[in-house]
Amino acid sequence: MTIFKKLAVGVFCIIFSKMVMSAEIGLNYESAGQKFILKKECIAGMRITHIEPQDIFSLNLRLKDSSDCAQQLNAIIKTNINGRLKIYFNAKLLMDSFLTGSLKTELGYKMPLENEQTGKDILSFYKISN
Repeated sequence: MTIFKKLAVGVFCIIFSKMVMSAEIGLNYESAGQKFILKKECIAGMRITHIEPQDIFSLNLRLKDSSDCAQQLNAIIKTNINGRLKIYFNAKLLMDSFLTGSLKTELGYKMPLENEQTGKDILSFYKISN
């Protein structure tokens, strides 16, 4: 392998690893080009709820009431009423919802989960035990 090929492969590996690492950002809320990435410091409460016998799982979240946490996400939601809100976890789409009203995330909200493992992965990412 020539030096040029080795260098090209090395650059590709570095770029690819950066893309993979940047995809692991946790919960990411997007609406009309506005983004909110949920950081661990913003979490006031988070747990998985299981509803039997339907075998339905949801993630209960409550954000800290500060300008860079709940107030920022609340503003994005309020600004985009009658629009769409997409929620991703590490670049995987979890929810694509139509916004019909505002939300006070500092009081808590529930988000449906595809399965229990998705909830466990989210808790693990934020280092929270259920």
